[in-house]
Amino acid sequence: MGEIQPEIYILNRDAEESARLNCQHDFLLEVYGNNLIHPSIPKSNIQSVADIATGTGIWLRDAATVLGMWNRNPSSPYYLHGFDISSAQFQPLPTQTNAEISLSLQNCLEPFSSEHHGRYDFVHVRLLIGALRKGEYELAIKNIFDILKPGGYFQWEETDMDSIESDISPQPPSLIEARRLLLSSLDKSDLYTKPAEHIKSEAKCIGFSNLHIVEYSSTTRPHLRDRSRAWLTRALQSVMPMAMIRLGKASEEDFGKEMAKELMAEFESECAEAIVGLNMDMVIGKKPERLESVL
Repeated sequence: MGEIQPEIYILNRDAEESARLNCQHDFLLEVYGNNLIHPSIPKSNIQSVADIATGTGIWLRDAATVLGMWNRNPSSPYYLHGFDISSAQFQPLPTQTNAEISLSLQNCLEPFSSEHHGRYDFVHVRLLIGALRKGEYELAIKNIFDILKPGGYFQWEETDMDSIESDISPQPPSLIEARRLLLSSLDKSDLYTKPAEHIKSEAKCIGFSNLHIVEYSSTTRPHLRDRSRAWLTRALQSVMPMAMIRLGKASEEDFGKEMAKELMAEFESECAEAIVGLNMDMVIGKKPERLESVL
């Protein structure tokens, strides 16, 4: 397995970014047809849940509500635990009568403490495309395998950055440039632009079964098309300053922000009436009931 290197995360962890992440969560939930947990995953057996790279913890908030609809027995509460490499974006979570929710520090590339091994029925992961180098996915997937109970499932959601496009032909110059800068910066940082297939392949090698990828488009539902453009615009505004720096186009973050601001102003003007979006890939897998079957 690959060595753990210094963190490479491409986004900020300030209040503005936390607000964007929360809005993004609500938008993606609609993209998924309001399925927080994919329909192919049995919910009736889920009692304990881990959320990797939890950020603000907003996914756990909704998970407690969704799972509570399946079990209204207060004597058998759910256990939900959010893990993140930084606590900077942790937000207070509402008290749930049927759920115990915790947030704690954990690098997903480091082994979890023994108390978490084999503890979770379901593990959720979202958007580590800007945080994991190509050689680091195996470590993260192995650690997910370790904390799942036999028979437990994981659901890992990632963007397909190669799929960014509009319905305008030819594509607007600002969109072409923004996509080029983003893809180039990911490649230079040794990050995948479309991680889903690699996640599936590594998960198979580690021992997961029932693996499949579900693809969603942010523009499939007509009522989401304006929101898709706004979401992608805001996401690009967040990552573009660091992309400028890593590609040597800006020496400091302030210069990167100014350059990104100019580019995104052109993007908003050229794409004001366009349908703009990308694809989301959801990788789903199951830890075998009998571990000896994969040895």
